[in-house]
Order: sequence, then structure tokens, then C-alpha cells
Amino acid sequence: MFLNPNAGLQPKKTGKFPPNRWNSFATWKAEEGAQPAIGGVGKTEKIDEVKIEMECPKEIMQQVVEAIKRVHPYEKIVIDAVPVEQFT
Repeated sequence: MFLNPNAGLQPKKTGKFPPNRWNSFATWKAEEGAQPAIGGVGKTEKIDEVKIEMECPKEIMQQVVEAIKRVHPYEKIVIDAVPVEQFT
């Protein structure tokens, strides 16, 4: 799970459930020496974000995390990777 700027991302239908997503917002104030992807230094910013959740095999988790970090616009990104048990 990670948060991403809401740049018009459209949720996908899952099975027989309608599309849904978790919306949030982020605020920050970049200090001198920072190189913010959004906004400017010394200015308080507030943007809409969307929470992105996915499943992937444990064997490729490191590659998935590295791919997210390569394309994510934030200087520091928080990624929560949690093992999931499937129950039937």
C-alpha cells in the first residue's frame, strides 16, 4: 500500500464490486535544500492523494518496491508491504 498524488487515476472494478478508492490529502512545507516534485521550497502545499493497494507474489516484492520508487514523484515515499493470508 502506498499513497500517490491523485492525477486522475481511475479505479478498476473488482469482481462484482463497483470501483472504489481511498482518497486522502497530504500537506507539507519543503525546507531549504529540498527539491520538491510538487510545489516549492518554503511554501505549504496541500494535494489530494489516492491510496493504492495491490497483491503480488512475495518472490517479486523487492522488484515491485524498486519499480514504485523509480516512478513515484515524492522525495520520500512510504510503502507498507504486508503478507496476506487468503481465506476461502
